[in-house]
Amino acid sequence: SGNVTLLRSLVFDPTNSTLSIPFTVLDDGDRSATGTLTVLVMDYNNYAPQVDDVVRKVSEEATVGTLIATVTITDGDFGSNGAFAMQVVTPNSAVRVASVVNATATLVLNRTFDYDAGDRTFQTTIQVVDNGVPSLNSTFEVTVDITNANDSAPIFTQPDPAACLFNVSESASVGAQLGQLAGYDPDMPGLASQVLLVDGDNLPFGVVGNLLIVDGALNYEAKSVFHVSLLIEDPRFPTSLACQINVLNENDVAPVFGSFNRFLSVSEDTPVGTQIVTVNSTDADGASMPSPTYTLVTGTSGPLPFAIDTASGIITVNTTLDYETASAYVMTVLVSDGVQNATTVVLIQVADANDVAPVFTTASLTMATQENADQGDVIGVLEATDGDTAPENTQITFALASGSVCQGSIVIASNGTVYAGTTVIDFETNQTLSCKVEAFDGAQTTSNVVTIEVSDQNDNAPLFTQGLFSGSVAEDASQGEQILILSFADQDEFEFAQSNLTLLSPYPQFQLSGYNLVVAPGARFEFNNQSLFDMTVFVTNTAPPFFSTNASLRVTVIDKNTHAPQVTLDTTALSLTEAQAPIQVFPNVSIVDADPMHQTLKQVFVVLQRVD
Repeated sequence: SGNVTLLRSLVFDPTNSTLSIPFTVLDDGDRSATGTLTVLVMDYNNYAPQVDDVVRKVSEEATVGTLIATVTITDGDFGSNGAFAMQVVTPNSAVRVASVVNATATLVLNRTFDYDAGDRTFQTTIQVVDNGVPSLNSTFEVTVDITNANDSAPIFTQPDPAACLFNVSESASVGAQLGQLAGYDPDMPGLASQVLLVDGDNLPFGVVGNLLIVDGALNYEAKSVFHVSLLIEDPRFPTSLACQINVLNENDVAPVFGSFNRFLSVSEDTPVGTQIVTVNSTDADGASMPSPTYTLVTGTSGPLPFAIDTASGIITVNTTLDYETASAYVMTVLVSDGVQNATTVVLIQVADANDVAPVFTTASLTMATQENADQGDVIGVLEATDGDTAPENTQITFALASGSVCQGSIVIASNGTVYAGTTVIDFETNQTLSCKVEAFDGAQTTSNVVTIEVSDQNDNAPLFTQGLFSGSVAEDASQGEQILILSFADQDEFEFAQSNLTLLSPYPQFQLSGYNLVVAPGARFEFNNQSLFDMTVFVTNTAPPFFSTNASLRVTVIDKNTHAPQVTLDTTALSLTEAQAPIQVFPNVSIVDADPMHQTLKQVFVVLQRVD
């Protein structure tokens, strides 16, 4: 039929774009003709452009725009069909086409990657389109395998990075665990990271395995807070974690006494309740421990006269002090924080105070002196003791109490010597003087009464009680008959009151018998001869200087009927009858009597004798 059939695809070859096809034309007969058919091959866009798939390994650290690959576009077509365009088909692609120049395309990263976040492989489909007619296209795959890069710092999981804090008691022993340490590196998932203690030199901590432990002695009082740094090693991003280790305080340190006066001097007259010292202490365990309490433990002198406030440590006088009983106290003060105790010794010297009054050596003092002692004569010496000890408190001076009745009679020197004063001491006025005296030691005064016994002296003459002693004696008085009693007095006493009487008389009819004037032996009195006798009597004491006084004596003789009357009778006889009644007969008589006092009464008794 003359049709030329294309038996195979033609490939355009710009160097040989014609085909010479010989042919023979046959007729129905045997005749034929040959010829050459020249076929001009026209380029036809019958080949889609081709790009080989790309597989690249890209570090997760690669940045946007990083060159992934430069690809060559191949296309069986030539000529105008060789212009290409590319477009990314995959949404949010990891790769983008940076440029297409002729048959060369540049592919770059379109995003960043994080291997640690799970980015591993990304495929991007890119379509390549030629500009032929019809336009043909093809796709190729760009596979980006993300490789892990050391781009992440290790991360601590234990302890909490937000608050790395450990607490450990100061009493924890070596090896005690503070806590676990753990971390990881996102670049090496699944692998635990080793945690190191990087600045633990000379610190009492260490790391063993995954444990933070105590590696030395702890002492809260020396150091209560440690700042350490934990480290997870990484060649590029070593990670450290600042941590604080708090050493917890334990009551393991005894209180320590502070500075206060442990050697005190307290006057014995210090009032009860007076504060004398404040004991103080510190506790290295700190304020978190119980407050200290104070106690007085012991004393060397029996019960302590002091008390301590358990909270404040103030020591006060609790009972009256007495230097003379105890001059010093050694006591132990204990302070306790509830667990730990400490002691210290406090010495308190009791200073002697002038608090003891002088004491006279005897409760009642008696002295003696003669009356009329000369001024300045020593009567005696007062003595007293003082219970105080210090010399300045035992200097005693003596004096006569103000207003004493003995003022003037005695003088008391400060040393206690008692002298006779200006007023004469008279036994007859006061046989004893009760003198109030005082002993003074500079602060205390003691009063006492000194009894001064005045001894009598012969300083008074005996005195008759009257100047004239009168008496009478009967003229017929017998020997020894008392005529009168002499009385006298001597203000002196004892031996000075003894006296002798002496009769000065010319009359032997009288003598003294004791204090009596009596009739002397052989004495006769005749009223008619002498009826009145006057004499003198002397009284003289028997001790020197023999004072003597006298008195007058007057004795009156009492006439007695010592003579019988002499009667002269008339001899005239009387004649009476037998029956005559009684009659009084006063005969005519003459009577004479020598006793004058008895001449006035006369009576004559006539005895009649009956004569039968």
